[in-house]
Parts: sequence; structure tokens; C-alpha cells
Amino acid sequence: MEWESSEYLSFTLLLDKAVLPCGGSGGGIRFLVKSGSTLRLLGSTIFSRAEKKNTGARKKTGTHSRDGRARKNPDGPKSAGHSGRALGNAPDLPPIARLIFALRAEKIRFQIAGMSAAILQGTPATTLDTDIWIDLPERQYVKVLNLCAKIGAEILAQTVVALEDGSLVNFLYRIDGLASFQTEWRRSNRLQWMGSEVAVLPLERILKSKKLIGRPKDLAHIPLLEQTIEAKK
Repeated sequence: MEWESSEYLSFTLLLDKAVLPCGGSGGGIRFLVKSGSTLRLLGSTIFSRAEKKNTGARKKTGTHSRDGRARKNPDGPKSAGHSGRALGNAPDLPPIARLIFALRAEKIRFQIAGMSAAILQGTPATTLDTDIWIDLPERQYVKVLNLCAKIGAEILAQTVVALEDGSLVNFLYRIDGLASFQTEWRRSNRLQWMGSEVAVLPLERILKSKKLIGRPKDLAHIPLLEQTIEAKK
């Protein structure tokens, strides 16, 4: 084993003798004295095994430089790239697209319903709001409203928000006349909308719900839905 010091050029391999000659920086003969696990030169401690061990540990971990300052960790945190949450906050996206990305970032399942879904499937109609069926119990509506507030939406009611462009979104937690969200989710169509694939309630399921609800505006939509369904056959 070879020992090194900034003061002396080198120490020779430690033998069983108690005193060993070694080369010194001044060119003369110095005497290295072995005392247990510690090396001494003329009564002064030069280097101990414990110090050698600690120095090796510092070199291995690389946590300190020669002047004692902590080094930067080359394997520190790195950017994770664009996440769904980041896209939800992107100002260059339409507000409805930001809402879709934000819902996905929070892992909240949803499907487009009502006449919004019908229009996406070719029904010649107009609507004043976007109906989004949320896969959460209605008692958790605050979770959705908080998410909307984060992307700049105005809360108008427990289930209604106005996005930054003034468009309205109506959140549904159940739809009369239809099965559970999970069942309808399996039946839903997948369409590209706002740069993303979304689940869309089929026309036949929208028609069934509107016939059951029977409000004047729902009854007015029935002929349009029936015509679109027939045209798609």
C-alpha cells in the first residue's frame, strides 16, 4: 500500500519494522515511524489510515471539491417536458382545449354529451354551451370548479362556468335515461376535437335521453337527431 502526502514525495510500502527510511522533499533521509495504524515522522503525525479512508470516501461521493465547496450534482432534477398540466395553462390554446387538457392532467375522465356531442357527430344544430359529463360523484363538484378557476374560468353556478372567451360549460354528473358513466363510456365514440381524442356520447344515446327529459328545447332537437341518425345508416 502506498501513502501520499502534499509535504513528502512518497512513503514506501509499510513493512513489519517499526522505523523505515523514506525520501523527503529536501533530498535528505527522513525516518518514518510506524505506531499502530498511524505513521509519524520524527514525532509528528503525517497520515493515518483513518484519514486515508475518509479521503477516499470524499473522492468517491464527489460531494466536495478541494476548497471544501459543495459541487453541483450533475444528475440533479431535469425538466419533465410538457405535461398535461402545462398544456392546460398554455395561453395560446382555446379555453375549451385548455379545460380538456386540465381534466386529463388531473386524471378526471369525461365525455362530451348533449347537443355539443350531437354537433360533433354531424347534427345541423347550434348550442349555447358545452355539456361535459364528468366521472365523479356530484358531491365532488368543487374539485372540478377549482380546476376551472386555475385556468381562468368564472364560476357561475355549481355546475356551470364561463371560460375566458365567454363560452359556457355545463358539467353533468348523471344523465337521466342513461346508464352509469362507466357503461356509457364503453359505448362512446372517439373523435378528434381541439387537438385531442375525446369520448363522445353516441347520437342514439343523446336521443334517448332527450325523449325522456322532454323539455321544450329537447323536444325541438329530436327531429334533427333522428334525421342525422338516419342519414348515417
